[in-house]
Amino acid sequence: MMWVGIGIVVIGIAFFILVLLLIAPLNNLAELLLSLRKTTDKLPEDVDQMVGQATKILKTSNQTLQDVNEKLHTLSPLFYIANDIGEASHKLASTLTDASKTFQENTAETKQLIQRENLEGLYGGATLGYLLWKNKQKRKRPFSDV
Repeated sequence: MMWVGIGIVVIGIAFFILVLLLIAPLNNLAELLLSLRKTTDKLPEDVDQMVGQATKILKTSNQTLQDVNEKLHTLSPLFYIANDIGEASHKLASTLTDASKTFQENTAETKQLIQRENLEGLYGGATLGYLLWKNKQKRKRPFSDV
């Protein structure tokens, strides 16, 4: 029975030493938990502030987006007009290109015909005569263009 008492005393001393060794870490853990509690107590306020700021930002961005949409809506007819002008100018340019190619082909054929028939002198003389005739008509009516 004596051994049992000595064993209990040894266990008690070991437990006392263990408690003394664990006092500092347990105090540190208590401070940490207290600091965590203070932080989590402020958390709802911080979240409310962040949600409020996010709401303001979303409202501002919605207003900006509506403003941009209105401005784009007013500008869209101009874009359609610019598109129509572009298409019309493209059609005109392609028409003029086709006419120029046709004229060039016809001129090339006429040039070959003139060279083949040796009519260069005849056409040159006709051109010279036409220019002299036009010049003579201008001298007769000096102020007719005014």
